[in-house]
Amino acid sequence: MNSINLLELIPKCHEAAKSKGFWDTLPDGGQMMMLTIGELGEAQEAHRKGRVANWKRYEFLRDQHIDNPKSDKDFFVPVDFADYIKDSVGDEIADAYIRLCDFVQGYDGPVVDIVKTVEYARKQPEYVDDLPANFGAALLSITSALVAMHEAIEERQVEESAAMAAMAFHQMELLAQREGIDLATHIDLKLRYNATRPRLHAKAY
Repeated sequence: MNSINLLELIPKCHEAAKSKGFWDTLPDGGQMMMLTIGELGEAQEAHRKGRVANWKRYEFLRDQHIDNPKSDKDFFVPVDFADYIKDSVGDEIADAYIRLCDFVQGYDGPVVDIVKTVEYARKQPEYVDDLPANFGAALLSITSALVAMHEAIEERQVEESAAMAAMAFHQMELLAQREGIDLATHIDLKLRYNATRPRLHAKAY
C-alpha cells in the first residue's frame, strides 16, 4: 500500500475544493462535517453491495492508451475511472478522507499537530485493535471522532479537535488497510477525477 503524505495532501485537497467554488463563501462547518460523514455512509452501501474497484480492467484499459505502460503509469482516463473505480468502497473512503483534509485546512486547523499525531499513531501497531472488527461499526467509530471533532471546534477546544481529526484520519487508514484498499492511490485518482468535474461538481453545495 502506498503511503499518504498528509502534510502535502491537506492543502492540496483544499486548493482543489476552492478551485471548484466550494469556498467562494465560507461553508457551514456542520454541513461540511455531515458531507464527510455522508461519504462514510456511502462506503457502507458500497460494502453492502460488494462494490470493489476493478483494478485489473482499469489498468488494462489504461495501458491501451499509452505507448509505454511501465513509464506512463500516471496517464488518466476519467471515463475508465468512472466505470471501474468510482463508487467502490475504496473510492468512498477516499472521498471522506479528502473532505476531512479540505475541512481541516479550510477552517485553519492545527495541521502540523494533526499530521504529527497521525504519523505517531501509524507507528503504534496496538492502535489497530482500537478499530471495531465489523465494517459498519468501524465507520461508526470514525463518525464519532468526526462529531467529537466538530463539537470541540464549536467549543474552541483546539487540542481536542486536532486529536479527533487525527483519530478519524488514522482510523480511515486502518480500515482501508484491513480491507486491502490502497487508499493513497484511490485519493490520487479521485482528485484527478474531481479536477475534470464542473463547478461545485454540478451540485448545490
